[in-house]
Amino acid sequence: MTKNSLEAALAQRVLVLDGAMGTKIQQYRLQESDFHGYMFRNVRVVMMGNNDVLNITRPDVVYQIHCKYLEAGADIISTNTFSAQRISQADYQIEAFARQGWQERRPTYTPHLSTRDGWQGRWGRPTRLAP
Repeated sequence: MTKNSLEAALAQRVLVLDGAMGTKIQQYRLQESDFHGYMFRNVRVVMMGNNDVLNITRPDVVYQIHCKYLEAGADIISTNTFSAQRISQADYQIEAFARQGWQERRPTYTPHLSTRDGWQGRWGRPTRLAP
């Protein structure tokens, strides 16, 4: 979605943003191993609660949550990157990874949900993915 198309949609109606991510993630009852995945298997601290890392270790969960919001009628899907920066990731001893930048990894874990994929909101209107 471009800035112009977003502004045009906003001029026509109120757009609906997706909802809370953390509470939806909790519904999956994930285990510690889900947060470590393969990439962080050697990290020796508790990773549970580091929801941002699920973009890499369990992208299927993030994708399913995004799908549920779109099915419920959300127009805009936000990223699952609330604390994806060095200061927060230092709590999990993976600040070096955050320093490399989540953006570098984005193509491998960001679900590509958009109008071109055929998503239609609850009222039959196209949905959008925020960049």
